[in-house]
Amino acid sequence: IDWQAAPLGDTGFLAAHRQTAGRGRQGRQWLAQAGDSLTFSLGLALDLDQVPGGGSALSLAVGLAVAEALEAALTTPIGLKWPNDLWWQQRKLGGILIQNSIGAGNKIDSTVIGIGLNVNQVSWPVEVPNPTSLKAETGSDFDLFLLIKKLCNCLEIRYLQLKNAPGQLRKDY
Repeated sequence: IDWQAAPLGDTGFLAAHRQTAGRGRQGRQWLAQAGDSLTFSLGLALDLDQVPGGGSALSLAVGLAVAEALEAALTTPIGLKWPNDLWWQQRKLGGILIQNSIGAGNKIDSTVIGIGLNVNQVSWPVEVPNPTSLKAETGSDFDLFLLIKKLCNCLEIRYLQLKNAPGQLRKDY
């Protein structure tokens, strides 16, 4: 998606039922099975220069929000592997990719947060190292719509915390 060609206003949200060209950091491919994975992007018109801690604080806020949303399904906490991986018991449950757009004055004027989560997936190509999913760990199927609602609620809470009380993020980490 060319976010430049699709202005978002203050925020934008796009979820994909089937993602065919997902990617992670350093151009790595993100593999997602249709209907089994949760893949979505959230666009924010956000001047990171006005956020205490800038991009690092945003990354932490997003990681905490996603971990909180998923922890209800698992018996132990989800780990954040800085800066973008979600791990559960030494296995990768998901990833976060944050990309910024540079605007006038060479300043960041918008941010796109991409999130990929293994939810109901139970098999992966052999070249994928240490994957897991909520279903693989619990044996239960998860409703992607209900999960995305929970994620959005947690993201909103952490976003407001980022703007109003960013010091709490480090304490919660």
